[in-house]
Amino acid sequence: MALLKKIFYDYLGEKRLKKTQQRDLILDIFLTAEHHVNVDDLIRRVREIDPSTGYATVYRTVNLFLESGIAQEVRLSDSVRRIEPFYADEHHDHLICIRCGSTTEFFSGQLESAQVAAAADHGFRPLRHSLRIYGLCRKCQEQ
Repeated sequence: MALLKKIFYDYLGEKRLKKTQQRDLILDIFLTAEHHVNVDDLIRRVREIDPSTGYATVYRTVNLFLESGIAQEVRLSDSVRRIEPFYADEHHDHLICIRCGSTTEFFSGQLESAQVAAAADHGFRPLRHSLRIYGLCRKCQEQ
C-alpha cells in the first residue's frame, strides 16, 4: 500500500497537482477497500467521512488513480464502473455469474504458467492481463 501511495504522490508532483486532504481520504478508502471498488460506493464511503467532498472530486481522483497506474478499471457483468488497486506482484482472475452478477476472485498457478508459456511461444512480452470466466455460480445452478 505504501508503494502505491508513493507512486500516486510522485505522479501528482510530476503533473504539478496538489496533494489535498480530500485526495488523501479518497486514496486511503480506495486502498483499504476489499476487492473491486464500485465508484458510487467509493463516493458514499468518502462522503460518510467528509460530506463536503463532491462527486466530481472523487471521479477526478479515480481518473488520477488510473492515469498514475496505481489502479485498473474492472468491467464485470454489468455496466457499473469498478476499480481495484494494481499490484504488480499480485494477480487474480474472475468468475462472473451471468444470472446474479456475483463475482468470485481466484488465482491459478497453472493458468498463469500456461499464459506465460503461450506468450513466450509467440515472442510476446505480457505486461498485464485479465481473465474473466462467465457462467453460473453454484447458487444459481441450484435454483
